[in-house]
Amino acid sequence: MLIFIGLSLNTPQEETSYTELKPNVSFFHEDLSAQSTINKIFTHKDFLNKTSLVFFGYTRCPDFCPNTLMQLSKVHKELNESKSVDTTKLQIIFISVDTKNDDISSIEKYVQYFDKHFIGLRLNETSLDALAKSAGVYYKKVSETQGIDIYDHTGTIFIIDDLGKTKGVFTPPFLESALKLDIIQLLN
Repeated sequence: MLIFIGLSLNTPQEETSYTELKPNVSFFHEDLSAQSTINKIFTHKDFLNKTSLVFFGYTRCPDFCPNTLMQLSKVHKELNESKSVDTTKLQIIFISVDTKNDDISSIEKYVQYFDKHFIGLRLNETSLDALAKSAGVYYKKVSETQGIDIYDHTGTIFIIDDLGKTKGVFTPPFLESALKLDIIQLLN
């Protein structure tokens, strides 16, 4: 009987669809900076006091990147329209893994196509490698087709808390309804 009571007291009230992590380091190290589509420079301080969803990809991606950003755009629009949460406390951030072809202008056009509130970031190759290593992100150029570099990359959406630390991850396939419910819970 005591075991049952103990287990029922430790059961979370609401389940989430993301994998929760227990971070002890910042997602963006304090000495790391990136070119940004909203400010000239994006640093660790830009994560503070916001909940951020971070997705790695590239602007010439034929399928997974645009599909994911479209899903995030739809969820963001629904949250804005429902006014169920303060979406000014939510940042959706796209980080390009194609340091050769994606300049900040092309990244800006790309993310703006999906949602004018999305933020695009471009890091130099050394900084991107450091961030990828610390965050556990995989990316690799796997081929070139008609002059377009094709990358294999992690499809995870990272959840960064208001202290700039990784709170959890959404792993594909993404269900828009689950994303929406979890974002509401994260922002409340």
